[in-house]
Amino acid sequence: MAKSIDIADAIVVTLNGHVFSPIFTAVRKLVPVWDIKDLKTLRVTVVPIDVEKERQSRSAFKREYNIDIGVQKKVSNDESEVPPLMTLVESIDDFISGAVLAGVTDVVFFKSHVLQLSAEHLMEDRVFSSVVRLTYLRIS
Repeated sequence: MAKSIDIADAIVVTLNGHVFSPIFTAVRKLVPVWDIKDLKTLRVTVVPIDVEKERQSRSAFKREYNIDIGVQKKVSNDESEVPPLMTLVESIDDFISGAVLAGVTDVVFFKSHVLQLSAEHLMEDRVFSSVVRLTYLRIS
C-alpha cells in the first residue's frame, strides 16, 4: 500500500485509541466529502494529501508526507458550540504531534499547521470546519 495511506491509517488507529472530548471516531477517506446532514454528528476525517520528494545525496531522498485531519460539525446559529470544537482541534494537534504511530516506524513527525476555522463554511452552511495538516519525514 502507499506509504501515505499507511501513515493515515496509523493516525486513525492512534486517534481512536485516545479519549478526546467530545468523543469521536476518526476515519480515513481519500475523498473527504460529507453531506451536510451527515455533519450533525462530529466527523474527524484523516486524508493523505501529498508527498514531496527531495534529493539529499546521490543515494538518499527526503520525503515529506502531508496528511490532513479534518474536523467538521454542523452547529446551531449560536456560536457557543464553536470554542469547544476549536479546543478539540488543538487537543488533536497536541496529542498526535507527540504520538508514536504503531506500524509506521520509518517516518517521524516533523511539523503541523492548523487552520482553526473556515469562516466561509461557518457563515454559509453553519458548519464548523478545521484542518490539522501534519507533515511526516522519511529519509531513504
